[in-house]
Amino acid sequence: MTQDDEQVWLQKARDLAPLIEKHRDEGERERRLPAPIFEAMRDSGFFRMWMPKVYGGNETSLETLLSVGEEVAKQDVAAAWNLIIGVIGNFLLAYLPESTAREMIASNPDTYIAGAGNPTNATAVPTEGGYILSGTWPLASGCHQADWLFGGSFVLEEGKPRLAPGGRPEQCIFVFPRNKGEILDTWHSIGLRGTGSDHIRVESIFIPEDRCLSLTASSPVQLGPLYRGPILDGLGVLPVVSLGIARSAIEAFKELAVNKTPMMGRTRLAELHTTQERVGRAEMLLGAARAYVYEVAREIDAVQRAGGRVGPEVLAKRRLANYNAAQSAIQAVDLLYAIAGTSAIYHSSRLERCVRDARTVSQHLVAAPSNVEMVGQFLLTGEMAPRR
Repeated sequence: MTQDDEQVWLQKARDLAPLIEKHRDEGERERRLPAPIFEAMRDSGFFRMWMPKVYGGNETSLETLLSVGEEVAKQDVAAAWNLIIGVIGNFLLAYLPESTAREMIASNPDTYIAGAGNPTNATAVPTEGGYILSGTWPLASGCHQADWLFGGSFVLEEGKPRLAPGGRPEQCIFVFPRNKGEILDTWHSIGLRGTGSDHIRVESIFIPEDRCLSLTASSPVQLGPLYRGPILDGLGVLPVVSLGIARSAIEAFKELAVNKTPMMGRTRLAELHTTQERVGRAEMLLGAARAYVYEVAREIDAVQRAGGRVGPEVLAKRRLANYNAAQSAIQAVDLLYAIAGTSAIYHSSRLERCVRDARTVSQHLVAAPSNVEMVGQFLLTGEMAPRR
């Protein structure tokens, strides 16, 4: 991936801005990504960014995808979130048998795969040639646009979860056509409203063996540099949207501050020392968080280009960078919201939306405080166990 290639993708992202601005409020109202935005992202080839080249994909670098996600998040974080979900979904094609992957893209080379992995309310029971799957999964971002859905579950054998190597219950994801699943109208959220992250549900459907992937044991079928790690590696991209939220908040506040004189005052908001200090601190927080995210991304890209597999030391840094990005965005947005006055309390305010969106992103697993604990555990013991 050359610098020129990255600039091509970035320009495509910037070209979305007028369309996203036109439909952004529609997404907020309808609680899903507006069709014109989705179609423009699909037509621009974004969902092929991490699709294997053998299927017509691009296998772009991590840094390039982060740049695209951040750029779109400046325009609308829900659009960026759904873009990244589409990229991660097609990342799964590298781990499925080639015949299965080709079947999935046969009717749509720009296929969109969405779903959720939480196995809490799901069961998968082995049967001849596959599994019988039932379950309900929350937070299936992008499910309304999906061609294929997936849900996570433990595999039950004699009523007990099948164990993976190491003795933990083996968690799998199961892929099924969109028309086999039901979408439940549950996405009434504080933020990320335009992502369409509703619940999905299936009841006793058959899943062929070749549409099941173990999150711990499945190996990639395609051998490009992107696919040398675990299936869950793709999720580490999502917190980059926090950087876009923070940038959007800073720019929205600057526009407000140069035009507003606070009530009972005679000095424009932008000319107050308190305002200037807070804008400076917000910029500092964003710059530091952004530098950490991209430093780790470049390290990961370098390892993968050299044919290696990213080690736990780098993955630990990635967890910290992601958490730091989400928390720094909240801090930056809060600094500005606190002095914006009543102008920022209305739904029409970009700053108000940034406050809600930043906090919603921080609730995702890859941006949770448990990541910091896991890294601390690794630094002290050499082990990095999942949540206890």
